[in-house]
Amino acid sequence: MNSVDIARAFVQQTFPNCKAAILAGSASRGEETDTSDLDILVIVDKTQSVYEESLNAFGRAIDVLFYTHDACRKLFKMEIQRRRPVVTHMCAHGIILKDPTGLALQIQDEAWQVLRYGPEVMSQEELDMHRNELTDQLDDFIGAKDWHESNIVAFSLIVGSINLVLSSRRHWIGAGKWLLRELQDYDPQLAQQCVRAMDSFYKQGRKDDLIAFVEQALDLVGGRLDKIIHGKKDTRPNEGLLVSET
Repeated sequence: MNSVDIARAFVQQTFPNCKAAILAGSASRGEETDTSDLDILVIVDKTQSVYEESLNAFGRAIDVLFYTHDACRKLFKMEIQRRRPVVTHMCAHGIILKDPTGLALQIQDEAWQVLRYGPEVMSQEELDMHRNELTDQLDDFIGAKDWHESNIVAFSLIVGSINLVLSSRRHWIGAGKWLLRELQDYDPQLAQQCVRAMDSFYKQGRKDDLIAFVEQALDLVGGRLDKIIHGKKDTRPNEGLLVSET
């Protein structure tokens, strides 16, 4: 049996009374590897507990998420605020395994509405805080002499730059491999520049391309922002500042 057949048989055997079930993750996209788990969202009745469980069946590791319909809706709203559509993406792109009443189709439609609506708008204050943090990290990276410190700061710069660009453009963000995938979805050319910058630094030890990528990300949102104090831009002259310079 293929993964979809295994997932469907697992649901039928283990949760015959569930209201609906959706297969998500790499198996639903045809991208699974030898180490991939089966991610299955099982919709249960309102009176049942909402939780997650890792099981083994049919020779496969299976991660089961037990949610009610109301829990799904609450998570959709939370992910709009967090700008990262984990459960929303699972529901929208998953393969329906069981749907006796049409509930899975309804949840899938609601998830697609959320994806089309997009994440919460970033406030100017939040944008400035991220610009300030990224500016500080870029200065640390440019001045860093230790290779290992440079490696750590480089990673933070890549993640911070992508998140800043995507959030400021009201585009979904991601984590891990999904971070680059979301950037590719937003701007393939910028994503390619990011990949070249990573290769240049991590393979050749050259900082220039990564510095240029971060500076371009900052330029897209208004450029560098050097000082923020207590959530507000610092407009005071440098003399007498009670802020340590690093």
